[in-house]
Amino acid sequence: MCAIAGAFDVPNASYVISLMLKAMQHRGQEAAGIVSTDGKVLHDHRGFGLCDEVFANVDFASRLPGTAAVGHLRYATTGDSNSPECIQPLMAALRYGPTAVVHNGNLTNYRARRAELEEAGAIFQSGSDTELFLHLMARSHAADTVARLSESFTRVEGAYSLLVLTRDKLIAAVDPLGFRPLAVARLGKGYLFASETCAFDLLNVRPSLPVSAGKIIEVSANGDRSTAFAVPQRTRHCSFEHIYFSRPDSNAYGLSSNVVRERLGSLLAERAPAAADLVTAVPDSSNTVALAYAEKLGLPFRFALIRNHYTGRTFITPKQTARELGVRMKLNAVKSVVHGKSVVVVDDSLVRGTTAAKVAALLRDAGATAVHLRIGSPPVIHPCFWGIDTPRRAELAAAQSSPAQLAALMGVDSLAYLNVDDLRKALGDEAGNAYCTTCFTGTLPDEEPDVLDSELIRDR
Repeated sequence: MCAIAGAFDVPNASYVISLMLKAMQHRGQEAAGIVSTDGKVLHDHRGFGLCDEVFANVDFASRLPGTAAVGHLRYATTGDSNSPECIQPLMAALRYGPTAVVHNGNLTNYRARRAELEEAGAIFQSGSDTELFLHLMARSHAADTVARLSESFTRVEGAYSLLVLTRDKLIAAVDPLGFRPLAVARLGKGYLFASETCAFDLLNVRPSLPVSAGKIIEVSANGDRSTAFAVPQRTRHCSFEHIYFSRPDSNAYGLSSNVVRERLGSLLAERAPAAADLVTAVPDSSNTVALAYAEKLGLPFRFALIRNHYTGRTFITPKQTARELGVRMKLNAVKSVVHGKSVVVVDDSLVRGTTAAKVAALLRDAGATAVHLRIGSPPVIHPCFWGIDTPRRAELAAAQSSPAQLAALMGVDSLAYLNVDDLRKALGDEAGNAYCTTCFTGTLPDEEPDVLDSELIRDR
């Protein structure tokens, strides 16, 4: 899961992109980068760390000049986390001119396509599947960038919301199933693109629209042009966007994440009520779900867990040992709130179980007499292949144990989830035609029949 941002015909475009990336910092904390164009040359600045670290000493006007730029926040799902070559935007000097690309998602046939290209003589500079787009565009003999990009889409499978920057154009595209979010808005006479709409709110830009699945939008000095490179029968938007990744003040795929979380909390109260003295949340992504749960049951809500906001999100910390340390650094219990009380703690999801077990221990140590864990999503039982770091099935807690077994392992008095029908109801997708639920069901999208044969998946 990453963040991408783009600006075209926007004064101080690279600085604007840096602000947009900072608003989406929750989506990737390993590395950041920006490429800008002054109409003749592409300029880049990339590095490991948070936005404030990577861009702290950058003079945007001289280092990244121009009125068009793209940016990226990295959370690695392919490629080496420690490799600077994998930090996006990725750039190449194509025979048609310099080109930069940023990409959110995973290409499920990356290994196979890379092997074919290497056999034909291609030299890859990184381990990132994003580089595949540059190689495929370089081999195309189509008339323009949009056509070359469209041709590359016929060779790839999986999830891709991406932006391509040339000397004088910015191009946005979303895969035919619309796995990963991307939105577009106007800033004056210019254009902005972002993975989350909260990046627009920072600039007081409204309204915005989602980029539709199977669409390419090209913006240039001549204005904008939208074309369809695929006509999907259905979409497979990522349901985890609303559950965890998106900020509650963002709209993903045109739907408010806050509204979805309120629905999840109310449904959770109906599905799994608990007799307790108070309800608390695992901050911050669970706050809205927990508030709705408490309100539905008429229980008091209290902030019993305090988050250190100067640490990152533990779900998207790459290594398990770092996650475990991160939980201890990120959260602490308020003893005066929970001592002698029975507590319902609400979390948005349960993946590996690391956070839940640590939270239960924190509350017990603070004097809670009982801890009931409620999860505002279904059990995660299957890996995601399209850009979320849900690991091998053997590492997914709910795939290995029943709720009662997990409750005992994590030290909670009870554990309950929503089911998939509840989730679809909250998403307004009762028919199951809009959102991907593979991580909860194991059922693959119809258009990805060969995904289990991918070497990328076997490596995960």
